[in-house]
Amino acid sequence: MTESKYRVAVYCPDFYPRVSGYSLAFQELVRGLATHPSGIELDVFTPIPLTAEQEFAQPGVRVIRLNLRSRFTRVRILPALWNLFAKPWLAARAMANEHGQRDYRFVLFETIEEPLILRLLPSQLRARAVVRLHACMETEVVVWGKGIVLGLRRHLIGHVLRRHVQFIAATTRHYIGFVRKWYLGEDELLIASKRFCVVE
Repeated sequence: MTESKYRVAVYCPDFYPRVSGYSLAFQELVRGLATHPSGIELDVFTPIPLTAEQEFAQPGVRVIRLNLRSRFTRVRILPALWNLFAKPWLAARAMANEHGQRDYRFVLFETIEEPLILRLLPSQLRARAVVRLHACMETEVVVWGKGIVLGLRRHLIGHVLRRHVQFIAATTRHYIGFVRKWYLGEDELLIASKRFCVVE
């Protein structure tokens, strides 16, 4: 077995055992990274509970399941506020605590749908963040969707990508262009300060 050279944190808001397009895409990327010849060790952070299934098993992968559910369900506004503020803070704190022990080479966000988690990370870990954008919710739906919640999310995603992320990946070149136009405003100096790549 190849000796591990470095550790990587991956945040997956949707993961095994849930069955969805995102979950399956995230699992495939995790498997691919874990089998890379450089000997990467992965810590996968996810808010998806395991329930009765057996844990996701892959050599070199450790799954850390975050309990981010709100206990406040009787008052309608409280779960929304929890999801908007408390949930990202708890996730960022858990990742920062593990980073203190594991010293992650970088942290991969498998989507930018929850931008506050990345924003709330300590600066030294945030500087190592790589964000991969997918189709739909974080792109077309957020940019052209209507409503206050989508507008707030669009603003937060744009702010985080402009101010706090240097490494931006996407599933296709189309979404690299999408980010440059709709989130970075075709600002040539800003675009020049970023590093882009396609991770299929």
